[in-house]
Amino acid sequence: MPNAEHRFCVRHLHLHANFKKDFPGKVLKDAMWNATRAATKNSFDFHMDELKKLDVKAYKWLVKLDVRTWSRHAFKPRSKSDTLVNNIAESFNAWILEARDKPVLTMEIIRVMLMQRLQTKRDHMRRYEGRVCPRIYKKLERIKSEVGHCISRWNGESKYEVKYIYGGRYVVDLNERTCGCGRWGLSGIPCFHAVAAIIEYGEQLETYVDIAYTKETFLSCYQWMVNPLPSHE
Repeated sequence: MPNAEHRFCVRHLHLHANFKKDFPGKVLKDAMWNATRAATKNSFDFHMDELKKLDVKAYKWLVKLDVRTWSRHAFKPRSKSDTLVNNIAESFNAWILEARDKPVLTMEIIRVMLMQRLQTKRDHMRRYEGRVCPRIYKKLERIKSEVGHCISRWNGESKYEVKYIYGGRYVVDLNERTCGCGRWGLSGIPCFHAVAAIIEYGEQLETYVDIAYTKETFLSCYQWMVNPLPSHE
């Protein structure tokens, strides 16, 4: 797709792009993953420096890659996705395993599976009464468990200074829907610093979740039908 953002699956990068072969061991693996998970430039630089101390060659191997394809801090916020692996594609491939090796003309089992799955998803979401999708709501509930570890201070407008008692102080902007930790702008789901500010502000968390995760958007994605077909005869 023109202008689409491209990313590596970090698990495949580690397993199949020779990082594991050339730089084995859990310590280097963890250092690499720390750099990929970093949501800010400062955090990324810190973890890359740690990797460099462990193995200069491993550091140089990673530096050669376009950082925009494998580290969260360099991802564009437009897609509202901070995922680092392609598990969704792997799950789909496993789901259609029976049909994958068949000739193209007899691969209609995939069409039938999709026709049924899309309708199941539509029917489930039409009956759902929440504003944001069920899994996002559950994720918000998990995030709320960290709020007790935050101290929020309001500046009188749209910004909060949120201190995490175990370390770190972040600026949350409710109008811009951003947090200094980088996670809210990247994923579209408020981080626990932002949730602390939203609760302090007296607002509903759901109203600060990106539109990508709403029931309305979900149904618009699943509005297209896969039509039934008669047999070849």
